[in-house]
Amino acid sequence: MGQLAVAQQTITVFGQQVAYYEAGQAGQGRAVVLLSNLGWDSHAWSQDMLALAAHYRLLAIDILGTGRSSKPLLDYKMDTWTDAIVELLRLKGIQKATIVGAVMGGALAVQFTLDHPEMSEGFVCAASKSGPGERAGGIAVLSWTSLAGTKRGLMAAFYNKSLIMDDVVRARFA
Repeated sequence: MGQLAVAQQTITVFGQQVAYYEAGQAGQGRAVVLLSNLGWDSHAWSQDMLALAAHYRLLAIDILGTGRSSKPLLDYKMDTWTDAIVELLRLKGIQKATIVGAVMGGALAVQFTLDHPEMSEGFVCAASKSGPGERAGGIAVLSWTSLAGTKRGLMAAFYNKSLIMDDVVRARFA
């Protein structure tokens, strides 16, 4: 996975530090929020962010419990994350945004739009099997809130298990 070409910033949301990366013109253009899968971080958008920043105000967010954001010991729910996204947008002075998400980030994009239609200009849900409502089919939801959980999730996601080394697990969990 590449690295974003923009500097990490942090903002306090409900008393927790949330890491995000902003590109494009603040206050100009439509706002687009990028959400990655729970086991990833915002660097998953490294190949897309600068090209999109030419047209939009972008915020790639490491949602609570992921990436460089705080990892409080919570019973995380969809509205834990959607409420935090709303608060981050409020703090940044953004009234409406398009939410783009990959995998679980896609499910959050859908949930954000359902929970906060007044703040949604639209959503993109990419490669997501999950979303609001009862889960059916697919592989089991795995916990990524520990090193062991992160390793189990990576082992389930990758065919070549030899790629899942301790340093990779630590980097994904950090």
